[in-house]
Amino acid sequence: MPTPTKRLASIDALRGFTMFLLVIFGPFFSVVRKESPLADFFSSEGIGSTISGWFGHVPWEGFVLWDLLMPLFVFCAGLSIPFQFAKYRTQDGSPNYLKIYLRILRRVVVLWIFGMIMQGNFLDFHWSHGLRLFSNTLQTIAVGYLFASIFYLHFRVRFQVGICVVLMLAYWALMAFVSMTGADGIVYGAGSYAPDSNLCEWVDRVVLGPWRDCVSFNEDGTWAFSESYRYTWILSSLTFICTALTGVFSGELIRRNPLSRPETQAENASEVLPPAEVQSPTKMLSGTQIFVRLLIIGFAMLIVGWGWSKVPEGTCFYCPLVKHIWTPTMVLWASGWSIVLLAVFYEIIDVLNFRAWSIVLTVPGMNSITAYMMPKFVGFAAISQAFLYGTEPFFGAWYPTVKALGAALLFWFFLWHLYRTKTFLRV
Repeated sequence: MPTPTKRLASIDALRGFTMFLLVIFGPFFSVVRKESPLADFFSSEGIGSTISGWFGHVPWEGFVLWDLLMPLFVFCAGLSIPFQFAKYRTQDGSPNYLKIYLRILRRVVVLWIFGMIMQGNFLDFHWSHGLRLFSNTLQTIAVGYLFASIFYLHFRVRFQVGICVVLMLAYWALMAFVSMTGADGIVYGAGSYAPDSNLCEWVDRVVLGPWRDCVSFNEDGTWAFSESYRYTWILSSLTFICTALTGVFSGELIRRNPLSRPETQAENASEVLPPAEVQSPTKMLSGTQIFVRLLIIGFAMLIVGWGWSKVPEGTCFYCPLVKHIWTPTMVLWASGWSIVLLAVFYEIIDVLNFRAWSIVLTVPGMNSITAYMMPKFVGFAAISQAFLYGTEPFFGAWYPTVKALGAALLFWFFLWHLYRTKTFLRV
């Protein structure tokens, strides 16, 4: 086993960027823009409403900052694969597939159960109805991680890229050319990307049925689909995998350069795990060269994703950018931004070694699953209110903002305590 040493801090910081926005800054800023004296600024036309719009999902087609968080989380799961698997080897250096697949299985099962706890009513134990089988970000990560890991283990990078392209084209072809008539008489598919008539919607209704999220139940046992819930999971799994694979490609590119060698990375990157990846010696790239390549790849994906999303409706290659159903154009656009962010974090934190500021993000990044799940079990807002009890006359209209800031600080320092004591939830 390799000797544990220093990690690439940029990867933890990038993961932490997602968690910091989602569970720490996001709830605080929501109070600022809705309940503080600045509410009028954020609700009026202009820069205020533009900024406010970044922190909420678009209704259907389009993409803003908040829509990036879930794809970025999936991307980071793929990004870590080349580093995680490097330590699983036998004495002769060959892959220990038994340990590898046991790890993969354990992680997928744990993520799936955690996802059901977070959004699937798992702890209610309503097995006959109300159980949400597939409805959460953690389960999206589980699917992407499972297949991206298998492809990483058994195929060269060029074939992984080919698999990613094939999966996106398969998704597009199914959406473009397959049509089904639902029990409600609506024709789903045949090129439709509308919320109520796309093929992904039909597949989820058929496969998940009463176990789909937001299904309502009546006292007599009958049930009905939500009229507003339009997130899909089954057919969209094809593109979940693609998002995770873009993380794998990026991680592998970083892993092969000097900064990822044993003296600077927790896992020994010189131990190339998959037999398919054993190659003749190639020229190593500097950290800045890796940064430039990541930027080129990221911006290329942004251009292709944006261009494809602008194909006119009704034409063969029509594919709008819709996160709810995880379209290929959304994969390209979200992964493009994810790679650009990775490049910037990598250059600043690991290459230039300007990392003191990154502790704000590294703390939630090193305990990302804990950060994601903790708000469901611990009411930091209630704790903050208890500490600030009786101070409302001093803060006036800013009291809700102060309470929200207190909750955010309490949450971060709780995670910082776990970080300082090296207490990490590993799955």
